[in-house]
Amino acid sequence: MGNEKVVAFWQSWASMWTQAGAAQLQAMQSLWRFPPLSRRSAAAAAARAVSGQAAAVTKILHAGLAPVHSKAVGNAKRLTRRRRK
Repeated sequence: MGNEKVVAFWQSWASMWTQAGAAQLQAMQSLWRFPPLSRRSAAAAAARAVSGQAAAVTKILHAGLAPVHSKAVGNAKRLTRRRRK
């Protein structure tokens, strides 16, 4: 069971790095767009950027917890099964 935890940790770590890299790439691509021309459109662009960052953080955390969650659920199911005599 200890080996499963180590494997789940590394899978979690790799998933989080992959998702963070995708979020950084998306943020970099958004910087290549032309700047807004008015204050109103600048405020709207800033609001979209903040909501995009919040969504990116949520995706990173979800990607990191998915392997650990699947291992924990699998172990719980396996350990709570009734054994036949």
